[in-house]
Amino acid sequence: PPPWQDLSILECHVRDLTQKAPIELNETERLGFAGVTRLLEQDASYVRTLGVNTLEFQPIQQFDSTDRDTYHWGYMTNAYFAPCAWYGTAPSKASQNHEFSEMVRTCHDQDLSVIIDVVYNHVGEPPNLLYIDKAYYFHLDETGEHINWSGCGNTLRAESAMARRLIIESLCHLVETYGVDGFRFDLAELISIEVLKEIGDALRTLKPSIILIAEP
Repeated sequence: PPPWQDLSILECHVRDLTQKAPIELNETERLGFAGVTRLLEQDASYVRTLGVNTLEFQPIQQFDSTDRDTYHWGYMTNAYFAPCAWYGTAPSKASQNHEFSEMVRTCHDQDLSVIIDVVYNHVGEPPNLLYIDKAYYFHLDETGEHINWSGCGNTLRAESAMARRLIIESLCHLVETYGVDGFRFDLAELISIEVLKEIGDALRTLKPSIILIAEP
């Protein structure tokens, strides 16, 4: 990716790019990664006319929608290592893994860097970590109920050792396995400055050019 001061970023959603794209796509391709790849391969692709050099995708990690047809921004993540099954053409065959990798590769072929919005301040439903150790993985009040700083029902204790490890290893996995160039952290303050520093150190060791954005 280019130096941070030269980034020109288009924030986008996988399905928003494909739903009304004026190209031949079947209904399944319009729902996911394969459609974005096909769109970017077009010489007259709308995305390629904008002059941007980076695409920032709203969350692509598995989120808590229970079916493929539901439109979802993706900010209720619950499987950090997995590209979203609903964006694959054949989820039962795990096609989303190859298709996400192919989408990132196609972006790179078009000189577009790839940033992914990631959500580590809370978890989606069901909050799987709740069933491992509620008090260890979540901020709780004096009655043992979730503290809702995130506005989404729970707040992850990112500073706990295994939560921190889960975050860092899943981010490294997205870089090593799929070639992602950077991340934008949703409600980054809730992850804590200390954990963000550890994340930055780990990712820069893996990929010195990594793009890291903290929101707000």
